[in-house]
Amino acid sequence: MAETKSCKHCGTPFLSESDEEFCCAGCAHVHQLIEERGLEKFYSLRGRAIEPVSPAVSRPADFEWLRAAVGEAEKTAEVEGRAAQLSLDVKGISCVGCVWLLEELFRKQSGGRRFSVNPQSGRAELEWRPGVFSPVKFAEEVRRFGYRFAPRSGPTESDSGPLLSRLGICAFLALNTMLFTLPGYLGMEKDFPFADLFGILTVLFASISFGVGGLWFVGRAWDAARMGVLHIDLPIALGVSAAWGGSIIGWLLGREDLVYFDFVAIFIFLMLTGRWLQERSIERNRARAQALDPAATTYQSLVGNERLAAGAIRPEHRFSLEPGQTLPVRSVLENGPATFSLENMNGESDGVSFETSSRVPSGAILTSSDPAHLRAEETWKDSLLFRLTNETGDPPRNLLLERILVFYTGLVIALAVLGGTAWGVFGDVFSGLQVAISVLVVSCPCSLGIAWPLINDIAAGRLRRHGVYLREGDLWGRLDDVKEAVFDKTGTLTLENPTLTDPSSLDRLGEPEKSLLLSLVESSFHPVGRTLREELLRRGVRSLPPDSFTEIAGQGVVAAKGSEEWTLGKAGWKDAEDEADGATVFARNGEVLTRFVFTDSVRQQASEELQKLADRGLGLAILSGDRQEKVDTLASGLPIPRERALGGLSPEAKAQWIEKNAKGSALMIGDGANDALAFSRALCRGTPLLDKGLLESRCDFFFTGRDLSGIRHLFETGVLRARILRQVFTFAAVYNVAAIALCLFGWMNPLLAAILMPSSALLTVARASRMRRR
Repeated sequence: MAETKSCKHCGTPFLSESDEEFCCAGCAHVHQLIEERGLEKFYSLRGRAIEPVSPAVSRPADFEWLRAAVGEAEKTAEVEGRAAQLSLDVKGISCVGCVWLLEELFRKQSGGRRFSVNPQSGRAELEWRPGVFSPVKFAEEVRRFGYRFAPRSGPTESDSGPLLSRLGICAFLALNTMLFTLPGYLGMEKDFPFADLFGILTVLFASISFGVGGLWFVGRAWDAARMGVLHIDLPIALGVSAAWGGSIIGWLLGREDLVYFDFVAIFIFLMLTGRWLQERSIERNRARAQALDPAATTYQSLVGNERLAAGAIRPEHRFSLEPGQTLPVRSVLENGPATFSLENMNGESDGVSFETSSRVPSGAILTSSDPAHLRAEETWKDSLLFRLTNETGDPPRNLLLERILVFYTGLVIALAVLGGTAWGVFGDVFSGLQVAISVLVVSCPCSLGIAWPLINDIAAGRLRRHGVYLREGDLWGRLDDVKEAVFDKTGTLTLENPTLTDPSSLDRLGEPEKSLLLSLVESSFHPVGRTLREELLRRGVRSLPPDSFTEIAGQGVVAAKGSEEWTLGKAGWKDAEDEADGATVFARNGEVLTRFVFTDSVRQQASEELQKLADRGLGLAILSGDRQEKVDTLASGLPIPRERALGGLSPEAKAQWIEKNAKGSALMIGDGANDALAFSRALCRGTPLLDKGLLESRCDFFFTGRDLSGIRHLFETGVLRARILRQVFTFAAVYNVAAIALCLFGWMNPLLAAILMPSSALLTVARASRMRRR
C-alpha cells in the first residue's frame, strides 16, 4: 500500500510503497554527502520544502568557460597586485540553508579569501589567492551538492525588485506622515508653534508617497486602459488620486474635512505591499524552472575558441555539441557514429545511431558520452525547434474580473458624482466636494488589494508543499474554464526514465562491480544509463574510475580496468546472451555478471489520479508522438477511452486536435518540444520538472515527484481559493455599502476614514489567512 512521505532531504511529498526515504536518487545522493561532510545543520536552516535535486548532479559538467574566466581574472589580479575576483550566477538556491551550505563548502577550501551569495539576485562574488585556490574544483564540488555556477548574466527583468524599493520608501513616508498627523487627532491646537511645520511636512511626505507609489498605480491603470483592458489598479488609481488631489485643495483652502494625507500614505504602502507579495511569489517560482533552453545555451565553435549562442549559428558553421545538450539547428554529423535521442520531437525515448555525414534534426539530444562535431545547415530562427518553442497563443485575459471592475468602477464614480452633486445643490460646494472625495476614498479596494495577493501567495505555498510551482499568476482565472485534461505520454504519464523490472539484478553484484558499473553510466544520457545511475546512487555507491572508456554507438560502452574488460550493452554484443528480450548485459571479459530488463513505467497511482480528475468532470485524452501500439498498451490500464488515446501524432496534429476538440478549455501536460505547439493552443499548460525539459519557461505551472497528484492538488487549491475569495468579496461588498452610506449621509471625515481603511484590511487579511489551515 503506497503512503505519502516527505523526502528526508528536500521535504517534497512523494508516494512510497517501500521504506525509501527520498523522493529521488539526486536527493539521496546529496543527503549522503551532507552527512559525510558533517553539514547536517543545513536541515535545521532549510525550513520549508525545497526543490528536489536533479540526478544530473552526478554527471561531469563542462567548465571550460569557467577556466577561461578564471585565467582572465588571475591575469588582471597579477597586473593590479591584488587577489583574483570573479562574479558568477549561482543556480539552485532556495533557502537560507542553501546559502549557509555554499559558504561552508567554500570555507573548507584552502586559498579562498571571500565568498558571498545574494539569494535574491542569484549572484555570487568570489575572491581567492591564485595558485592556491581553484575555482573550477570549487564549482565541481558545489555541483555535487545540487548547485550550479554559470557565467554572470545581464540584468534580468524583474517587477519585485523595483517594487521593493518603492515599498521601502513608501513605508518610511507613511510612518512619517502618521507621525506628523497624529498630534492633530490628539487635540493639538492650531496656534501650537510647530503646527504649521507639521502640516507642511505631512503634505510633503504624502505628496512624495503619491509620486513614488501612487503614480505607479496610475501609470499601470492607464497602460492597461490604452490596451482595452481594465485592471484592478484602476479603482486604486482613482481612489488615491482623488484623495491626494482633494487633500491638496483642502490644505490650500484650509478645509480640514478634505484633507486625507494620512490615508494617501498608508493606502499606497498597503497596496504596494500586496503587489510586491504577489510579484515576489511568481518570480520565485519562475526562478525554480530550470529550463534547458537551447537559445540560452552556448556551443563551442570548431574554428577558433569562441562559443556560439544558438542565435549566432549560421549555415556551414562548425561547432561541438556536448553530451546532454540539445541540437539547436539541423546539422550534418562529422565524427560519427553518435547516438541521439529524438524524444523531444517524436516522444520515442530509444536512442538513434547516426553515422558520419548523416543529417541530424534540430531538437535531437546527444546521449553519447563524447562530444559530437557538427556542421550547421540552417539558422536558429529557421529551425524546427525554434518554431516549436517560440510559438505562443494569445495572452490570457480574466474577462470576469474585467466585467466586475467595469461595474464596480462605474458604480463608484456614479455614486460620487451623484452624491457630490446632491450635496452641492442642497448644501454648499465644499460639502459636495467632501462627499465626492470621501466616496472615492473609502470605496478603494484596499481589502482586496491586500487579500487578493495574500490569498494567491498562500495558495502558491500550499501547492509548493505538494511539489507544484506556479509560474503565471493569472492561471487561477483560467483554471475554472478547463474542461479537458490532455496528456503527452513519454515523460508525462510515464516517468522520464524506464524502470528496472528486477532491482535484485543489481544486488547480485559485489561493491567493486557496482562501483565499476557506476563509472560506465556516470556521464550517460541514455535512458538505460540514467536509470542505472539513479539506482546505484540510491544505494550509496561510489564510482571507481576505469583506466580507459569507449562508447560504441548503438551497442554500448567498454571500459578497461587493469587487465580486465568491462562492458555494458545490448545482449549478444560482447557475450553469448539471447538478445530477444531486449536485455542490457553487464559483463567482465565476456562473462555475464548480471542482466537488466527495463520497461516504461507509468507514474505512481496514475490511474487513481486520472480517475479523480474524471470525477471532477474533466475529459481525458492522450496525444503522443510515440507509436500507437505503445499508447494503446499504456491507455489500457488508465481510465481513458481508447478513441481518445492517440499515437503517432506530429506537433501540428496535437495542436489541431486541441483546436478542434478542446479550444479554450484544455489543460495540456507535456514535456518536449513536440508539445510546444499544443501548449500554444491550450488554455492552461503544465509540465513535469525534468533534467532535459524545454517547456518549463513556457508553462503556467510545473510539478515534481513521481506521481500526478500535483494536478489534483492544483484543482483542489483552486476551489479553496475561489471559496475564500468569495467570502472576502462578500465582506468587501458589505464594508463598501456601509462606508459609502456614511459618505452619502455626510458623516465621513478623514479620521474615520483613517480608522476604517486599515481595520477593513486587517479583518480581510485575517479571513484570507484561514486558508493556511485548510
